[in-house]
Amino acid sequence: MPTVRACTNCVRAKTRCALSEASGTCERCVRLRKTCQPSPPVRKRRVVAKASAKDVQKLEEKLDGLYSILQGQTGLLNGSNPSAQEHAVPAPHTDEAVSLSVSLPQSISGATCSPAARFEQPRAASHEPNDDDAEVYLARFRADFIGHLPFIDIPDSQTAHQLRQGSPLLWRAIMTVASTRTTQQKAMSRQMREIFGREAFVEGTRSIDFLLAVLVYATWDRYYALDKPLFTSLMQLAIAIVYDLGLDKPPAQDPSLLLSYDLKGHNRPSHYSRLPTMQERRALLGCFLVSFTSNVSRNGEPLQWTPSFDDCLRVFEEQKESTNDTLLVQLVKLRLITGKVMDAPVTGPGDTHFLRPSAPIYLQSFQKQIRGFRSQIPPELTDNKILQMELYGAEMMIYEIGFSSDPSIFPRQSNTQFECLCACLQTIKSWTDTILALQPVEYVGLSSLMCANMARSFINLYRLTVCEYPVWDRKLVRETIDVSWVLETAAQRFTQVKEAAGLDPEGTQELDFFMIMAAKMEAMKMSWDTAVMPMMEDSWEPTLDDLDLFSSEFRNMWSW
Repeated sequence: MPTVRACTNCVRAKTRCALSEASGTCERCVRLRKTCQPSPPVRKRRVVAKASAKDVQKLEEKLDGLYSILQGQTGLLNGSNPSAQEHAVPAPHTDEAVSLSVSLPQSISGATCSPAARFEQPRAASHEPNDDDAEVYLARFRADFIGHLPFIDIPDSQTAHQLRQGSPLLWRAIMTVASTRTTQQKAMSRQMREIFGREAFVEGTRSIDFLLAVLVYATWDRYYALDKPLFTSLMQLAIAIVYDLGLDKPPAQDPSLLLSYDLKGHNRPSHYSRLPTMQERRALLGCFLVSFTSNVSRNGEPLQWTPSFDDCLRVFEEQKESTNDTLLVQLVKLRLITGKVMDAPVTGPGDTHFLRPSAPIYLQSFQKQIRGFRSQIPPELTDNKILQMELYGAEMMIYEIGFSSDPSIFPRQSNTQFECLCACLQTIKSWTDTILALQPVEYVGLSSLMCANMARSFINLYRLTVCEYPVWDRKLVRETIDVSWVLETAAQRFTQVKEAAGLDPEGTQELDFFMIMAAKMEAMKMSWDTAVMPMMEDSWEPTLDDLDLFSSEFRNMWSW
């Protein structure tokens, strides 16, 4: 009986392929209306014969001949060149020195060259901006970036040259994320990663300049995520710098600890003898905010909250140096509520050994905290879109309890689960309406927090669309949000960023981050229209294989 190979669709879905003799196609492809094609045959691995002793002998003879030719023509191995310089190299496992004669080329034989310089790898070409461009990039960073996540304050009177003299690493990070030239931005992004590795693990640098550079790069750089997923590593590095600088702790008052540094002859850390500066306080709160992105994606833990954070919030609320500081405080307070939501036992896996609170208790607690937060928003931030989107994101996470598969947390004969799913859908609509209301030029400064919220919103839309709970009607998604239109509009916004923000002024057609995002949105729209929209019809009953396949493809589109 001839062997029948499974078709490509069944191989990809890892399901049994049942071939129909009548039609010549498998039953699964007929049911899903897919093209049934047999999978390509698997080639047998070719057995490589071992080399015989005769072949090895021939190779050795050839190597001996090449050795004789080199010895006769260049004299590099016998020291016949009178201008060769002798270098003593310790022989392995002996205390003697072996003389190795190396003949230098005639062009550099008279030049002085240190051993380190002789073996140094060639440096990559520098892509740093000139002085005029540096000033433009710094002004652009102040205007378009800081307002989205204000953990840094650069006075208007400070020039790019002054910033470079005082904070060279921060200057380079700002030039990288604020550059208007895609080729330059990509090259500087890679150089920043090399600098971070050298400073962190070779030089052992620990400074506020280094911390702010890592935070700026992790928050606004677009290309490290498209190359390799390094966000979690960058945040762990930033958290390590915070710990080493002692920014998460109050100034030490223990005399024995201070005496130990004096007895060892070590300099006391600066935070042991003074209060933290406003710059250090902003960096501490900024690290806490940005590290939450790892926690939301379940790829790491955020910076742990300590009493020093409360002191930072108190200082900023009392002094109120700028509107950006006020926004920073509000974002941190909102993230504290979000952290409690994620740590709530009702949102975790079921455990029969502990009493899990019911959904109404959970909702009442966090809804009260959100109402309290709304009532205390300063008047100058009432219409701030960044704060509004963060608030919608926090509410969305609260109502994600509606996706829980544990029926015991919802009271019987109640609409609590349905109300949670409806509220989650409404917050997603509010979030998408707000971000689409932004002008294309405002997309330039979108932080990693905003990108994480965007991904979470669309993933939850997908979950609401395929949700099969008896209390839920999937048609409510289509009636509330036109997802296809949202994705198409978002693609248009990202496409318009290049012209609106003046990127690549020389007119180069380099593929920038926003064009890549536009292509992702268009691909998601096609995927949504072909795979998700049929799921909203009552007659469509997707299999688990179909849902798993689409879910993995959908999530992979957000892996920036």
